[in-house]
Amino acid sequence: MDDRTVSRFRSKVDQNGPIPSHDAGLGPCWLWAAHIDPKTGYGRFRLGERFLLAHRVAWSIEHGVDCPPRHVVIMHRCDRQACVRPSHLRAGTQSENLIDRHQKGRDPEHMGKGEKNASAKMTDELVRYIRANPDGLSMCEIARRNHLSWSVVCRVKRGVGWKHVT
Repeated sequence: MDDRTVSRFRSKVDQNGPIPSHDAGLGPCWLWAAHIDPKTGYGRFRLGERFLLAHRVAWSIEHGVDCPPRHVVIMHRCDRQACVRPSHLRAGTQSENLIDRHQKGRDPEHMGKGEKNASAKMTDELVRYIRANPDGLSMCEIARRNHLSWSVVCRVKRGVGWKHVT
């Protein structure tokens, strides 16, 4: 990657992220401060006409290659998808990634439901509020005020999402 691209990439990194609670020795995460994919939580970096995963770009810059091969998985030691700190990243296989996920209790069957899930953006209390809607707000306004997508709020309101909350 040329120096201009590397400089542009680095300008989108916040080096004052949280320190992983499971391994404080890693130091603070460097969080991607530009586009984050709302579905996956991974940062995206535009390179020409392509959008690349920011952590894969960070690994590539660190290792002086244009990009890791497609079959190589870039794993996060910190378990934070938006982190691009090279020392928090390591190359592995999909099998290693699945084993790591299992060992850390992040398998879908081991993750908690609702607010007990570390990735949750809502609380049970907010779900109850959305369903009751005591202030008569539109679903768009509830979504905007709580930094959620309209579709998520509508799914909760219809009882399709967060079914376990009564």
